[in-house]
Amino acid sequence: KKEGKADVTIRNYGYSLLRLAKLGVDLFNPETFKETMALQTDLTPIRRNGLTKAYRCFLDRNHIKAELPKVRFKRKIPYIPPKEHQDQLFPHCGPQMAAFCFTLQATGARPIEALRIEWNDIDKVHRRIAINHPAKGGNSRSIQVPEQLIDLLLGLPRQNGKLVFTYGTTDNAGGIFRRMRRRAIKKF
Repeated sequence: KKEGKADVTIRNYGYSLLRLAKLGVDLFNPETFKETMALQTDLTPIRRNGLTKAYRCFLDRNHIKAELPKVRFKRKIPYIPPKEHQDQLFPHCGPQMAAFCFTLQATGARPIEALRIEWNDIDKVHRRIAINHPAKGGNSRSIQVPEQLIDLLLGLPRQNGKLVFTYGTTDNAGGIFRRMRRRAIKKF
């Protein structure tokens, strides 16, 4: 936390360290990490990178010097379903989730950025949403959006003080989205 890591990063690093311990890594002995990682054939390069980053942070925090293997991977372009499929899904979501998904679609914001949107970030007159709390070192920006989205957002109840969405974390929002998506798939 003192190094400026986000709460979600700290939590995920904790999960990664628990996973390493379950795999049999002695966290205070970097050689066991190298040996264990060499035997893990089922890990994707991205997961391997995440485990290595978490372990590197643990070693640095405990002042343990070690040379860890570099993990190389290429990020694929993420699959984005066609707009027609997204538009079919939104009606099967609750009002807040539909507004959240539509916000992501219209703004291109990261989920964490959308969760940080405040009521005063919505400009009804100019049909703009300000992303004033960017993630991962991004820049603040103001994005023109359809009037339909503005009306959808302003129609939500104001339950959480100054934040528009009440999910709290991207994990909560993601879990709720997946449940609603499964329900929509069963209906189709």
